[in-house]
Amino acid sequence: MNEGAQFQIFNLSEQPLKLLAKDSYQLNGWEFDTVQSNYRRAFYIEFQEGIGVNTGDTQAHATYGYESNKPLFKIDALIHDIKVHHPGNYESPIIIGTSEEGDENKFIWSPLHKDSERKMGWHHDSVMTILVLA
Repeated sequence: MNEGAQFQIFNLSEQPLKLLAKDSYQLNGWEFDTVQSNYRRAFYIEFQEGIGVNTGDTQAHATYGYESNKPLFKIDALIHDIKVHHPGNYESPIIIGTSEEGDENKFIWSPLHKDSERKMGWHHDSVMTILVLA
């Protein structure tokens, strides 16, 4: 059985968040796309598992920004681990959150400061969220 979760991005800025790059290997769900200004987009992430699948090298990446040469944040997925990186190209605050196990309406929030990264872990059947503030 494959493991999946919802990933959502709230873009509360005045500019569209452009998907600058994405790639994936051995993920059934990794359908990230541009997020318009003052809009929420939800995406489904699903790790591929099963006989003959070497999960040790499963990985995926999605990079977002306002301009093509300046990423705002990057999402990295390795087998059962999600990490978000804020390289510091913009002043826009980023807040990441994960829903508590068993309650997809209650989140644990933490800021992601410039030039830092944070592991979100893997939360099967939960909701992982990024808020981009104006």
